[in-house]
Amino acid sequence: MQDFQGRTAFITGAGSGIGLGMARTFARQDADFLVNPTNDAWYGYSSGPYQFLAIVRMRAIETGRSVARPAYSGVSAIILPTGEVAPGALEVGPVDR
Repeated sequence: MQDFQGRTAFITGAGSGIGLGMARTFARQDADFLVNPTNDAWYGYSSGPYQFLAIVRMRAIETGRSVARPAYSGVSAIILPTGEVAPGALEVGPVDR
């Protein structure tokens, strides 16, 4: 858990996709939002980055927390607690729709 200007965040490792059990645990500990940095380059030109983004969207819904998803390669996005992707999502690197 990290403190960012009075807000508490849980930061996961890149490949975890924020496992549900882990996400719930930190949400119960009053994390204000979750952070899931990633490098989806290993997916190559495929739908993989979007599938992984969909999994992270489910974690936002299940925990009722926003998720910041910075991607070195893949889709960077802010996901709202409703699972909606906030305007401004950015595709970086090898991403194919």
